[in-house]
Amino acid sequence: MRKRPFRPGDLARRPYLSTAPDHQGLILHSVYHRPNGWDSIPAGRKIPCGESSMWGDYHAREAALYVKRQIENEPYLVFWNVKKAEQAKPRLPIGAAGDKRADVESEGAT
Repeated sequence: MRKRPFRPGDLARRPYLSTAPDHQGLILHSVYHRPNGWDSIPAGRKIPCGESSMWGDYHAREAALYVKRQIENEPYLVFWNVKKAEQAKPRLPIGAAGDKRADVESEGAT
């Protein structure tokens, strides 16, 4: 049986997404700075794995926020386009009158 190719969505599930409650990162198996020996190499392995890095987690979070903003039809945030972001229609707070998310949440309440 042939293994399927890696897809970007794979980062959002195991074995790439950290699920251990005591782990302090988001994405596993990133390498921060191998030449300086700063990355953990588990016993029996030759390359670093099983750890997170600040930059890997940062870029994963930025990608998730970008997708969220696209889904919600919000502008792409960039430092040179502040006025466009300021003119964007503000979202209602959860629970405010007219907020559809509040209606969905209250349906499940008993």
